[in-house]
Amino acid sequence: MKICFCRVDNRLLHGQVTNAWTSKYKIKHIFVVDDELYKDDIARRVLMLASPVGVNTGVCSIDQMMGILQQEEVRQNDAKAAILLKTVEDARRLFRKTGKVTDVLVLGGISCGIGRRKVCERLFLSDDEKEAVKDIAGRHNIRVEHQILPGDPPVDVVRCLENNG
Repeated sequence: MKICFCRVDNRLLHGQVTNAWTSKYKIKHIFVVDDELYKDDIARRVLMLASPVGVNTGVCSIDQMMGILQQEEVRQNDAKAAILLKTVEDARRLFRKTGKVTDVLVLGGISCGIGRRKVCERLFLSDDEKEAVKDIAGRHNIRVEHQILPGDPPVDVVRCLENNG
């Protein structure tokens, strides 16, 4: 299975993903990777209502995703897949367990809030999230970009951090 899209967005599975991103990459499988959501049967069922028609969608924990990616039949499958994560820290935990499974991590909807500062247009990160981005980029050689929709130009988040702190 080729992980051709990996995104952090606190909304996880929503219209931008189910329509724009799934179409752009011709996604056949979506893995929503979130330990808390995996344990919450009701929230998981509600989220699955947003699953796009014709796309195999599932919710799993970070440890389960690691196991899925290690399966020989999954590694040899040519189908295109997406991984959706709620937080930058979840992405860092996933990559620490699985290694580099994608070349690019896309940061989507991460809104402003207490302790978060603007890094670039429409992207706000806390100090811990900034460190996680640097770790993902440095340790795993993964480009971290901010992009809301496929038609938007991708913004290099590490470069923004270098320029804006």
